[in-house]
Amino acid sequence: MAISFTNSEYHFSLYPNLFTVDQPDYQIDINQLYEAIRYGYARETIEKLRAADTKEAYSYIKKSQLPCVTLSGTFAQRSSKGLVAHSGLIQIDVDNVQNFQSSFAEICKDDYTYLCFQSPGGKGLKCVVKINPSEETHLQQFYALERYYLDKFKL
Repeated sequence: MAISFTNSEYHFSLYPNLFTVDQPDYQIDINQLYEAIRYGYARETIEKLRAADTKEAYSYIKKSQLPCVTLSGTFAQRSSKGLVAHSGLIQIDVDNVQNFQSSFAEICKDDYTYLCFQSPGGKGLKCVVKINPSEETHLQQFYALERYYLDKFKL
């Protein structure tokens, strides 16, 4: 049974890790995600992830120990067929960012960026953008934003 403790209009599913995506544990909202990031609720796991000495160890920690969310909606299970309701949000991942601090600052100031944070691995950015909550146009909106961030920020 999913429990929902939300305080904004942007809701999505939370899973304990990538190995347990059959059914979400909770529904959370963007404010709860922001608080979890800001206050470092997964700090110990992230530090362990960043200290991993092999790709295999890194991958295992990332998949088995790090909580994950489906920012674009609430889901009965983590698959496109499991979508219950679109959140109106989309995540754009930018990997291996050079000049991290300046890129982060620029993206945070951009009108399209709703929330931006450092990836758990520490070398990338996760950008959250408000979009039209449409399952039918979700992929096209993703491609448009991907192009936008590439053209504007060269990322």
